[in-house]
Amino acid sequence: MATLVVKINGSVTRHPVKGVAIVGREKGCDIVLDGDKMASRQNTKIYTDGKRFLVEDLSSRNGTYLNGVRLLDPQMLHSGDEIRVGGAIINFEDPEAAAAAEAPARFVPRSSRRALAPSASDEAAKAFFGLFSFILLVLIFGATLVLSKFIFVLLLKG
Repeated sequence: MATLVVKINGSVTRHPVKGVAIVGREKGCDIVLDGDKMASRQNTKIYTDGKRFLVEDLSSRNGTYLNGVRLLDPQMLHSGDEIRVGGAIINFEDPEAAAAAEAPARFVPRSSRRALAPSASDEAAKAFFGLFSFILLVLIFGATLVLSKFIFVLLLKG
């Protein structure tokens, strides 16, 4: 039977997956991430279609990550996969799938490939341009203030 091993705030819990498991901070979820402000009320759905297990982000603000990559559409789970929801790390274990013979590399059509998670350099570039925009705004405002004062003095003398 497939199991989700949830690691959050130093504790580890195991949850068998029978049909559908909703993960989030809402009390009605199958796996409650109590007090995790990074998780949405209903953040992620982990479910089976009878043949395979899938993981899907439920339009959460901070997303769901499968093996470090943010989910854009439902993805198939494999034993050993790591799902990140807010501050929680969830490991998917499926002994039946792990015991089966290794399958050849799976083909993922271009249209359903996952987007890359933002890298540290992307985040640094965003921070730099944010700071640059702020400094530019201050300089423009300061120059406008000095110029308007200069014009005002000229009008009073002239």
